[in-house]
Amino acid sequence: MNIFIHQVFVKIFKQKKFEKHNHGQYDALFTHLDDQISAAKLRGRVLIKHPQESLVHELIQWLIDQPNDSLQEIHIVTKNKEALEEIILSEFHILKAAGGIITKNDQILLIHRLGKWDLPKGKAEPNESARQTALREVKEECNIDVALLDKVVNTWHFYRQNGVKILKKTAWFSMLCLDDKSLKAQTEEDITAVQWFSAKEINQIMPQSYPAIRFVLGKFLDI
Repeated sequence: MNIFIHQVFVKIFKQKKFEKHNHGQYDALFTHLDDQISAAKLRGRVLIKHPQESLVHELIQWLIDQPNDSLQEIHIVTKNKEALEEIILSEFHILKAAGGIITKNDQILLIHRLGKWDLPKGKAEPNESARQTALREVKEECNIDVALLDKVVNTWHFYRQNGVKILKKTAWFSMLCLDDKSLKAQTEEDITAVQWFSAKEINQIMPQSYPAIRFVLGKFLDI
């Protein structure tokens, strides 16, 4: 799972898969979590190995209740990834959504919404597949025709709505632009611009985006 709680990226790894790759330097390493979780202990990039399930529950609640700008990523390594994911999911009401990374001539289409550069996406309608949702949302938000290609990645994004803790699962698909002659922003969804960017230009504007969008685009550009 690729979970974003406020500005913090939380990822759970199976032990064997984690050991196969180099994940770079960490600012803190824990072989377990103490009973007392504090901002002083969790800063930058943090690696936690084999935490107890009860402490994962506590950690997630702490991240929700105490947003921390100094914390960037938490990588959790476990032998029972599925069990930890179930614990996390049990904390939230789950919504499904989908979106697209649309390309044309080595450019990628971004939308500008609520002061941030974003990718077109939206919540699924009843009985709608992720692929159907992605195609519909791209058409509605950008008014272009596309061909849907491959699944890129899933993200899980936390927010509150009317006091309810929500975790929105978004399926991201690569798409090829077929026709953008009628390209237009869906202003009723607070979209103020729809614009093509080169990979170099995207790197320059990513500070004006969200961590989840930076993650998705990073995955796509690596592929």
